[in-house]
Order: sequence, then C-alpha cells, then structure tokens
Amino acid sequence: MQITRRAMLGGLAAGLAGPAFGQATQSVAAAEDLVRAAALGGDVCYQVADMRTGLVLEARAGDRPMPPASTVKAIT
Repeated sequence: MQITRRAMLGGLAAGLAGPAFGQATQSVAAAEDLVRAAALGGDVCYQVADMRTGLVLEARAGDRPMPPASTVKAIT
C-alpha cells in the first residue's frame, strides 16, 4: 500500500488539530493552600503584579507595608 501525499498531509493536519480544540488543565495550586502548607511563622504578605501594566494579579494583604525578605524579591 502506497501512502499518497494527500493522505499524509490530511493525516498530519488531523493530528495537529486535536490539541487546538482540547481543554487546558489547571495544575496550579491556590496561593492560600501553598502558604498554609508551608507553615510559615509570622505575617505572610505578598503581591504579584504585571510589570508592564501594574495590574495586581494576586495578593494577600498586599496593601500592608512590610520590608521585603530580601532585595532580590523586591525586584523579581
């Protein structure tokens, strides 16, 4: 049996179309669950923002003034 060019391209196109219509899976744990599992002592505050827009993406007591744990964390 000989595979034609049309059959090969059709098979490849059909195989590539599957992932385009698939559902994305959510494998990221909630931030509160991570903080609770870490069993950190003291106050835990954080704020994650988009650097370009300044939009706050995630926060926990993000408006509370606290010194950073290190200067690297203030930048990253």
